[in-house]
Amino acid sequence: MTPLRLGLLAEAPADAAALQRRLAEADGRADLLLLPAGHGLDEAALRDAARRHGVWLLGGSLARGAPLLRPDGRCAWQQQHQPQAPAGRWGADPVVFDTPWGRLGVSHGADLEFPKHARAQVEAGAWLILSPAGAEAGHASERLVLSARTRAMENRCCIALAPAQGEALVLGPLEQGFPTDGVLARGAGGWLFATLDPARLAAPTLGPRQWPRAPVPMPQRAEFT
Repeated sequence: MTPLRLGLLAEAPADAAALQRRLAEADGRADLLLLPAGHGLDEAALRDAARRHGVWLLGGSLARGAPLLRPDGRCAWQQQHQPQAPAGRWGADPVVFDTPWGRLGVSHGADLEFPKHARAQVEAGAWLILSPAGAEAGHASERLVLSARTRAMENRCCIALAPAQGEALVLGPLEQGFPTDGVLARGAGGWLFATLDPARLAAPTLGPRQWPRAPVPMPQRAEFT
């Protein structure tokens, strides 16, 4: 597969004009762009931006979900999986997206806290999970970053995290051939660009993923003798 030139924006554009200015900065530098959650854009503005700049665009989070747009303006959606208050029921199931760089997943920031969401996407062939996040702070910010690092480690995949403020991160597995802290790229404010090669995740040094296929049984009480 062809290496992916990825751009992450760690800043939420306020309107369509701000988005166009930001995308112009990335022209020629990336093939797929990831926006954070919390922007003031609608679906029509995102479709127009993808067509105008001829890029794949993950348009943050809208009420309908996170849209991944092709350069021709067509899009597919990942809805949020996190339990929705006040009903307390689970949201949408995970989906995967076929692209010129292989199969990708999308996980709304808080959805990274749920291990099975990312694992299902990786088991379906995703090597990279795009995660738009809001303007998190304090415990929420730490929980988001820790969840992203953990999902990358346990699934031996890459996670691209774009928050509305703070530091954008591209994370890989904690394995031989990758940085010891798993951070492939990081940057605060504005664009972060990184080139990712999915072939690195197929290296023999990583070995097979060893996931149990059956649920872990309910623990039984240990008896003292």
